[in-house]
Amino acid sequence: MIDRIAFIFGEALAGIRRNVGMSMISVATAAIALVMLGSVYIITQKLDEAAEGLTGKFDMTAFMKDGATRADVNTTIKEIRAIPFVASAVWVPRDKRWEKEQKEKKVPLEMANPYPEAFKVVLSNIRKGDAVAKSIQALPKIAPAGVTYMSAEMRTLDEFQRFVNWTGGVIGAIGFFISGVLVFNTTRLAIANRRAEIRIMRLIGAHWLTVDIPFLVEGVVFGAMGGVLATGIIAIGYFKIGEQITKLMSAGAIAPFQYVPTMQALSLTGAAFGLICAAMAVWIPERKPRR
Repeated sequence: MIDRIAFIFGEALAGIRRNVGMSMISVATAAIALVMLGSVYIITQKLDEAAEGLTGKFDMTAFMKDGATRADVNTTIKEIRAIPFVASAVWVPRDKRWEKEQKEKKVPLEMANPYPEAFKVVLSNIRKGDAVAKSIQALPKIAPAGVTYMSAEMRTLDEFQRFVNWTGGVIGAIGFFISGVLVFNTTRLAIANRRAEIRIMRLIGAHWLTVDIPFLVEGVVFGAMGGVLATGIIAIGYFKIGEQITKLMSAGAIAPFQYVPTMQALSLTGAAFGLICAAMAVWIPERKPRR
């Protein structure tokens, strides 16, 4: 059993050495595809962290309709606090706000109080601002267009993430396609180079797994090595990306890069992809050119 396993891996490594150039290109393209896949995930994660870091820095203000009573205030604040992604809601009495305005800006005392009752709302995730604003605006005692908040940062997050997802998805898909073609062709080339050996092995009764598995192992190695290379590339860009997002959104410190989980995820993804492409090369019949 050990001899058979050693033979399978020895043949796989020998096949890689026979086609070093194609093998290196296969690994590189697999790494590019996995870099795009991993980068989309990490950027999305950093955007989520940035959004959480902004919690409490940008309050949402909701104004009630004129003539609201204390009972209306109590009912409305309970309704606001029950809305998902609302971290806290505080009542801002119109009298106290007007009193503060008079002291700060020296407003004449005889002027009528123009302010309605209001609430300061803090979100648990600012990226949910639009949804929360719509829910608050739908409450019966909230004035028309009575919800104000700084939505530019939220839109920046969403627009940037949509751009990253679209761009990363397209480039990643192209990378996976090219990588798949290269792994497929590299495996087919290895099969062609060993055609005589394969026929002899089959003639002497070798099991089909003994014949085919070395080629499958090659595909797994290409994908796994691409995952390792992709992890290194992503690690280099991780802190640069994190710094830019942190500066853009004024968020907190950058979390440490998770080397082992990232390498495991990308290597397993690459290995599975390489296995599928190699299996297709081994088991899909080769078309012979017509004469």
